[in-house]
Amino acid sequence: MFKSGNHRFLKGLNCKHILNLLRTHQGLTARQLSEQTGLKIATVLNLLKNLEKHNQVIRKERGASTARGGKKPLIWDINPHFGLALGVEWLSTELRAALINFNFELIERKTFVFPAKLTDSQKVEFFVKSIDEFVATFNTLQRPIVGLGVGLAGIIDLAAGCVVDSLSFQSRNFPLLKTLKACFPFPVFLDNESNVGALGLKWLLPQFYDKRNLLYVTLHQCFSGMGTGFIFNHQLYRGRQNSTGEWPVLFSPSFFAKLASQLAQIHKGHPFIDLLRNYNDLSKIFRAAIELAEQNEPIALEFMRFVSMPLAGRLQLLINLLDPEYVVIGGDILEISKYLKSHLEQQIFNEGLIGKQKLPGLMFSPFGAYTNALGAAATVMADIYSPDS
Repeated sequence: MFKSGNHRFLKGLNCKHILNLLRTHQGLTARQLSEQTGLKIATVLNLLKNLEKHNQVIRKERGASTARGGKKPLIWDINPHFGLALGVEWLSTELRAALINFNFELIERKTFVFPAKLTDSQKVEFFVKSIDEFVATFNTLQRPIVGLGVGLAGIIDLAAGCVVDSLSFQSRNFPLLKTLKACFPFPVFLDNESNVGALGLKWLLPQFYDKRNLLYVTLHQCFSGMGTGFIFNHQLYRGRQNSTGEWPVLFSPSFFAKLASQLAQIHKGHPFIDLLRNYNDLSKIFRAAIELAEQNEPIALEFMRFVSMPLAGRLQLLINLLDPEYVVIGGDILEISKYLKSHLEQQIFNEGLIGKQKLPGLMFSPFGAYTNALGAAATVMADIYSPDS
């Protein structure tokens, strides 16, 4: 939406525009910034000096001279030491925290496991204690924390800062944002974990800077829980009530019962089949499958092909509907990515409605299980960088 404002507002927009150009180009001269923004070079220099005063940009080595010779131009770039952004993915059983600098580079990451049977209030207390412990290991006097981003599975009311419905909380409409803001001295942001994951990929990966449409899929909780985030025309699509991309459970007991019967016809008597039939511990099933697959056991490789089918079916639906340029998969499912990728590509091509020449790129997130935590941290930086914020 178009925004109007006074001189200070417009100056702020121009500063953010310059910051973002420096971030995506890894350093530019004042003249290059003038050409890209359409601003006069004197205006650009004033903005750069203002950003330098606030420690957000630095002067680097001088660039190459022009064909006519003369003084080499000064290159300006992002100051990575301006501050640190903290991102946390809040899962039902654990917290995954990541810390990045002002240049979106990973500094540290860590996982904190919730003790059993905590109330919602006790979970918040554990969260605050864990984050304080995590931050205490860094010299925040030299590089202050500029904000905390939290990504959480479920429906989030952004306006109220409430967790409307989530497996991570027993109660509905939990006022998480207000509670966390009272506990920390820096800004706090709250959003759905798939949304922050999608935004993080857009901001963190140079190959996606110019991509207009991205589909991000995250699978956690032993690959049963699934969420999706959509980037349309460079912007996150949230839908009417910020609930786009929420999906029902991917695997059900009936799915594994049927799979056990099919595998038993080929691998009769294998102990892995009994594990599937019992279906009392999904993590145990996948741990066993991974161990067997690493030994090239045929039953495990067949298992991987079968479990790729429900995911491929949902991806086919999303690709046919949205026609993204790239599909990125993140979360715990990355543990079996090397066994899934070829199956997914084959099934999407065979069953999809679009021709092979139009298939989107398919990749697994290079950030692994910390994709959403890094995305949450990136949303903090995006609030500083983006003219749309």
